[in-house]
Amino acid sequence: GGAFVFGYRYERQAGNISNMNVNRTDNGGFFHEQYSIGRRLFLTGGGRIENSSFFGSRFVPRGSATFQLFHGTFLRASAGRGYTEPSLLENFAHESYYVGNPNLKPEKTAMFDAGVVQELFGRRLRVEATYFRNAFQDLIVFDSSTFPSTWSNIDRSWARGLETSGTVRLWKFVQLSANYTRMYTRITSTVSTN
Repeated sequence: GGAFVFGYRYERQAGNISNMNVNRTDNGGFFHEQYSIGRRLFLTGGGRIENSSFFGSRFVPRGSATFQLFHGTFLRASAGRGYTEPSLLENFAHESYYVGNPNLKPEKTAMFDAGVVQELFGRRLRVEATYFRNAFQDLIVFDSSTFPSTWSNIDRSWARGLETSGTVRLWKFVQLSANYTRMYTRITSTVSTN
């Protein structure tokens, strides 16, 4: 069986940044599908089609799969793309100690993760281990090495690592959770956009 959801989103950002009225709009559609194939495989997919008055149009897809290996043991993987526009402050600020960068590009991310989930004792205990890798293009960073400070894009970088977590339900409404993440990052290409 499966389910299909779709919709429309409109967003208007506006503000008075450094005594200047600025605004931009985003609108677009989204869809989301879920399917189960048999009793052990669950698929999810979807995407957004967006249009920005400032940055143009783009398509942002996502998908995931979960497979029940044994009772209480699940393998899962997901992949997708992300897109984050600079804030109005990052684009338009003009203060004595920091200024916005009107040439900033939106951040683009390609994400992948895969992991295993184990549930025990009637789902009272859940442990999970996940490997992840994210590739960034035009990552927005605050650069305080110049005066006035500003924001700039890092052309390409990546982050990868392992995340582990555990949750135990002690009583009906009380649970204890813990997690640990080990992450490695690297800038692979940088070009100044100021």
